[in-house]
Formats: sequence, C-alpha cells, structure tokens
Amino acid sequence: MTLKFNVSEVLKALTAISPAIAKKVTPPILENIKIKVKDNGTMVLVANDLEVYIAKIVKNVESDGVKEFCINPKDLSRFLSSLNKADERVACDVEDTNIVIHHSRGEISIPTLSAEDYSEMKMDDDAKAIRLDGTSLLPWLNVGLDFVANDELRPVLCSVYLSRSEGVMRFASTDAHKLISSSMASDGDDFEAFFTQKVVRLLGMNLTDDTTTLRVGKTGRYSIRTSDTLVIWLAPLGKYPNFSPLIAKRSGDTVIKLSRNELRESSVRTLVSTDEVTTKIVLKTNDEGEGLLMGEDLGKGKKSLDKVSPIETNGGNFEIAVKGSFFLDAVDALDDGNVLLMIKDSRSSIMLTNEEDNGKVVIVMPLVI
Repeated sequence: MTLKFNVSEVLKALTAISPAIAKKVTPPILENIKIKVKDNGTMVLVANDLEVYIAKIVKNVESDGVKEFCINPKDLSRFLSSLNKADERVACDVEDTNIVIHHSRGEISIPTLSAEDYSEMKMDDDAKAIRLDGTSLLPWLNVGLDFVANDELRPVLCSVYLSRSEGVMRFASTDAHKLISSSMASDGDDFEAFFTQKVVRLLGMNLTDDTTTLRVGKTGRYSIRTSDTLVIWLAPLGKYPNFSPLIAKRSGDTVIKLSRNELRESSVRTLVSTDEVTTKIVLKTNDEGEGLLMGEDLGKGKKSLDKVSPIETNGGNFEIAVKGSFFLDAVDALDDGNVLLMIKDSRSSIMLTNEEDNGKVVIVMPLVI
C-alpha cells in the first residue's frame, strides 16, 4: 500500500499522544503506537497504556487502501524530525513487516508489527453525555494540578475531581494538606468524573474546541471527544472525600482583606530568601495593624521577615504557621484583586477566597508552631 502524509502534521500528532505511550508494560506491543490508515483522506495515531487511550486524527493523507499496523514511535519521530524542509510531504510503501519512507536524498525502512494484538479501549454504549465549555475546563484542570497528591496509596487524590449535583457544578483538588474548590450554577444530569494528571496533560495538548463532550460510563470509564481527538481513561480506585464541611462558611474567624498581588509578592520574597520546599511561613498580625510573613527554612536555619499591609481587618490578632510552598500555591490560584484570608486559630485551616465571590475557595492546613 502506498501512503503520503505531511511530516509536520504527523510529528505534531506524535507529540500530542506521547503521554499515553506505554513503557515496560504487558503486552509489550503497547510500547508501540497503532496507525490506522483510512479511506477518507485521514489516518489515526493511537496510544494506549491501559490507563489512558488516545486516538489522534491526521488529515491531508493520500493512500490507495486501508491498513492498520504498529510502529515504534521513537524510531518514527527521530527519522521524521531529521528531514529537511524539502521533505515536508513524503511518500511511503507500507509492507507487511516494514514501512519504507522515501525522501529527497534516499529512503529508510522502519520495522512494523501487526496491529492484531494491539488492544483497544472503548466506552460503554450507554455512557452519559455531558456538554462542557472546553475553554473554561482546561484552565480549571491546570489549576487543580497544583493541589493533587502524588501518593500511589491514595490514587483518588491524584486526580482533579469534577461533579454536578443539585444544579451545581463543582471542581475540587486536594492532597490532604491543601485544597481548592470552585462551584458554579449548572443545569443538567448529575455526574462525577476524575481527571488524572496524565489526562490533564493530554487534554492540554489536544483540547482546543470551545465546547466538548464528556462521556461518563457506568464501568468507571470516561472519555472526551473533540473534532480530531478521542481520549478514554479509567477512574482511579476509591471514593473522593467529602470536602463540603471544609469549605462551608465559617463564623468566629478573623477576616483580613489584602491585595492579592501584594500578598503574592511578599510570599515570593519570603520564599526566595529561604528554600521553598522546606520553608515554614508564619503569618501574624499585631496591634499596629501590620501583617507579617516570617519565613524559616526548617533545614538550613535561614529566616526572613516581610510586611504586608491589610486593607481591612475584622477580628483579633492571630499567629499561624503553614508550609511556604503550599501557601504560595493557594495565593497563585486566586484571581487578581482583593482577597479575604480567614483564620479561626493556630490549629485550624486557613481559608482564602476572592473578595468578589466567584465560587472559588482555597484551604491550607496549618503546621505546628
């Protein structure tokens, strides 16, 4: 079978599916990609690591037949990347055990494998279809990545959580030390879905449509389809923790209004002067109405002090310690403008929100002073 395609488009597709290419798995054929040559001027590149499956359409393809075969993605990518601009479009002969790619200075033969044993991942026929705004989904998923856990023993916390119930759409992400949640009114069927870190990376490379369809299967599978991409993935084991009590409105807290930009700049200066990973930040207010951020590197004995001026304070003075990197993640997750920082006591969590209620709440758990 003869085949012609644009090199840049295939390289772009290889990059887009790369996070789902399996490494050291059984069956080993999944360490390759599957290529499906269609009769409609397209071919589909497929990667499947048994947790995530992605199929990416490549257009502007010419062929004199249909065929499916597997090929090592590194071999294909390295060769196509080495071609010069004169070889933007190449012709190939797809044979039973290899593909011969012709270019302006010669040709190369790359081994192929039968696609017969390359497993497919399919959605349930009766999966629930949920229409989502693709332009707002991806930013939320990316913000959530800063709050997910990296604990294989708690896989459900390694995902960004999305649900809809009682007319409210909710995003949440937590590693049990910090949490972010956002809610907004939303009509439609109730559902819940988990977006693993790998899925978020794949969607970041492939989600360009203004609207997209999330399908929720009854067997713990989810999928998102765009105009040229299909991603299917498996739900992690476990039930997402009930975070509603943590983000409920609290009474008796000291509430401080601050400029988000000033608070962030102060936090960055505190962390720059120490080690971001091991630094403890102590937040406190005094009778002069000053807000203080004191950084202490728990590993190297470094210390810093930075002042931030509250716009308004409601309540008594306080002193609370948090991990510096967690606090900066929390501030970064908020929108520009004024923010409200709410603290009950040194043993309770810190709650941060924007002054103008946008449904977003960030929680940071305290450290022992």
